[in-house]
Amino acid sequence: MKNTLASILLFFVANSVVAQGVRETSDGQRYLMTSNAHGYVLTGPDETIYLGRSCDAVSTTSGSGSWDWANGGFCVSLETRSICFPRQDVGDGQHDHDIEECRM
Repeated sequence: MKNTLASILLFFVANSVVAQGVRETSDGQRYLMTSNAHGYVLTGPDETIYLGRSCDAVSTTSGSGSWDWANGGFCVSLETRSICFPRQDVGDGQHDHDIEECRM
């Protein structure tokens, strides 16, 4: 019984940690958000988007542009499209970048 309860608890803790890094666009696409020394990385099934600390953005499929955030979420404006992540924060808890200049 103890092993079963421990397994169930571990399952829920592991799933909540994984879910914290997932961001979903306004049209339902899901990206995994991670961070590095240069900013943030959104990895989706068909593209990777890099969000720089100086508000620049680069996509592997949609060109370059910029990104900004507000209390209501964050958006990425690229050469061929814009992507918004409503009601979600930028970041993954690993790096605490100063992104105040990227505020909308």
